[in-house]
Amino acid sequence: MTNTNKIRLGLDLDGVVYNFVDEFRTYVSTQRRVDPASLAEIDKWEFYLDWGMTEGEYFETLQEAAIGGHIFKSGQIYEGAAEAVAEVRDMGFEIVAITARKLTDIVLDHQIIYDNTANWLTMNGIEFDELIVTNNKVGHGLNVLVDDHLGNVHNFIAAGGKGFIFDRPWNQGSNYDRIMGWDDFPRKLAQLGGMIPA
Repeated sequence: MTNTNKIRLGLDLDGVVYNFVDEFRTYVSTQRRVDPASLAEIDKWEFYLDWGMTEGEYFETLQEAAIGGHIFKSGQIYEGAAEAVAEVRDMGFEIVAITARKLTDIVLDHQIIYDNTANWLTMNGIEFDELIVTNNKVGHGLNVLVDDHLGNVHNFIAAGGKGFIFDRPWNQGSNYDRIMGWDDFPRKLAQLGGMIPA
């Protein structure tokens, strides 16, 4: 049951907690049998264009990698993430891991992604109260959203929530409140306080 006295913090995973960039690069380079270094560094959201992929090819490859357990089931956590999330949870925040990994409408595929994500979070020491897999991050009873996607933060703020951009090379050029790294994460959220005023 949700504790309505706590601030529900929506925490994005890919590009924030989970190093999606390196894991997907490894998968694509293995499939193409090329050096991972030959795939350009990511500095924009549509990075797949620099890798010679159309949008359709990108989502097809992503779905294949996710359902096959090549990504999301394993992969690197960003350094300092688990410790910072635990610190914020100790402040009284409810941690809702929320991720746009809804890559298919097939129930079995969705369950595979959900289970792999939940297991990865647990294995990597990320303490969370709830996991939501959705492509729409507005609502869900969330008060705050931390995300690396400018569009998600824009929509969340427009709906009346408090949004933070987690600073990455692919989300520059906005005036949204930024979290500059995992050292900055607890400090920024502490400014909100752990409890919703009565």
